[in-house]
Amino acid sequence: MEKQQVSPLYQVSFTCPNCTYNFMSSKVRTSFIKTQKTDTDFCIHYAGVNPDFYLVRVCPCCGFSFTDNFKARFTPVVQQRIENLITKKWNHKDYRGERSLQDALTVYKIALLCAQLLDESDVVIGGLCFKIACFYRFQEDTEQELRFLQNALDCYMEFFQNESNVQVDEAKMIYLMAELQRRLGDYRGAIKWFDRVIKDKSITNIAIIKKAREQWQVAKEQLKELETTSHPNVDSAT
Repeated sequence: MEKQQVSPLYQVSFTCPNCTYNFMSSKVRTSFIKTQKTDTDFCIHYAGVNPDFYLVRVCPCCGFSFTDNFKARFTPVVQQRIENLITKKWNHKDYRGERSLQDALTVYKIALLCAQLLDESDVVIGGLCFKIACFYRFQEDTEQELRFLQNALDCYMEFFQNESNVQVDEAKMIYLMAELQRRLGDYRGAIKWFDRVIKDKSITNIAIIKKAREQWQVAKEQLKELETTSHPNVDSAT
């Protein structure tokens, strides 16, 4: 008897926090998750199925889309905004099964709008922007990737300065802000934040400190190259 092939996806039941509709959504079995490489900003490339494609749950009834990180409470005003901006435009597409890269981009953008309507924390909104940037990186769409990296950086900066009541890995957050600045061409800003990771005695994450040293050197070299290009030495005519 032929052995039945196991699907990388399995179904999990969810209740929509907006309309209370019960629906199923896919998750990836752990045994199928295989990391191919991780970029210096923690963007993970997977061999085969990408579990990040399935982190957003999409209610097939009202279109509200969310992740496990959503914490905001619903109010009548917020629900009316969701009704006007999402539900009334919802095409009832079924995202419960296998998702393509384009599907992932679509559902993350809906989740981003939902997070903004709910006034979720900057770290949640920044995380969605960062994942969208990664998806555009997979598509080799540099313009859109940089756009969403900038959005993610803006959110992380705002979070770091103002939201002290939310627990995050501070060392990793500072490193990520520095690396995003470097990728966006702000080498001086990147060097400043990498320097903080390296010199802050309260940071004891050896792996992050090592990565910060490596990327600090990369940013220094990029800044030097930029300054050389901007101000080339011109020999005086004799």
